[in-house]
Amino acid sequence: MRARISLLFLILALSCSKEKYTKRTYLAMGTVVNITVPADSPDAADSAFLAIHLVDSLMNPISPLSDVNRINGNSGRWVRVSPYTARCIRRALEIAELTEGAFDPTVGRLVHLFHFDRAPDFRMPPEDSLRIARDYVDFRKIEVSGDSVRIGRGQQITLAAIAKGFAVDLACEKLDSMGVTGYIVEAGGDLRVRMPEGAKIGIRSPRGEGLFGVLRLRKGAVCTSGDYERFFYFRGKRYSHIIDPHTGQPVEGELSVTVIGPDATTVDALSTALFVMGSAKGLELLQELKSYEALFIEAEGVNMSPGFRKYLEEVF
Repeated sequence: MRARISLLFLILALSCSKEKYTKRTYLAMGTVVNITVPADSPDAADSAFLAIHLVDSLMNPISPLSDVNRINGNSGRWVRVSPYTARCIRRALEIAELTEGAFDPTVGRLVHLFHFDRAPDFRMPPEDSLRIARDYVDFRKIEVSGDSVRIGRGQQITLAAIAKGFAVDLACEKLDSMGVTGYIVEAGGDLRVRMPEGAKIGIRSPRGEGLFGVLRLRKGAVCTSGDYERFFYFRGKRYSHIIDPHTGQPVEGELSVTVIGPDATTVDALSTALFVMGSAKGLELLQELKSYEALFIEAEGVNMSPGFRKYLEEVF
């Protein structure tokens, strides 16, 4: 489902004996899903995956029956949706407000113009088409009332930068409700862990084959947005798939942004927003968000919030 492919190169290593855990692999949301649970509770992984599959069916922009597709096909009118879709959109709007539109779910028309929803057939759209599409970008025109959603006439939403994190959180909620106390849920780079022994997570170097560094995380979520998995060249210039909602153009300067926090939904959306904002404005925002930390790898160097360093176990 997601336009954004796996952007976090993950190496998961349990500090304890591997015999204590089992990993099951699935396909959903256009990516590989890995769920690690205690070896004596293997069926818990299947139950968690059902939550991810549900989100995929509700928020897949390609499926004609998905909530997102029905919302876009009925712009300007109220559409009854699943409570999960309404909940995800509410959170998307909160993050859009928090980031002053650096994250904006109404960039759907721009995403479609660049063919970022049709990988690998990316293209540079005509300027007049871009100008028209930019006029429809405004998250403030989205309304949510109960389980009904209305977007502005002509708008198209995309939940591509938040739905996968939301699905991971929903899967973890299921595992928590089942009493599973040790797990890792990873969907194409969006990861949430609850592992007393800790998990090692490798952050991919945005330029090259190796790793930038390794995180150790016992409880929480991590996600990376980067320019290196989905991009295209036009007249010799490289363009990332991440669009700045304010300009309608692909973001320049950032190579990758990794965010750590308590929930996958927020870190998923924040990784995109901070990529758009850049390290200067992004670090200012993080001063207000005490539970979230970020690493910025940019063309001109590396910046990180002070609290990010405590998770870094190794830097290459």
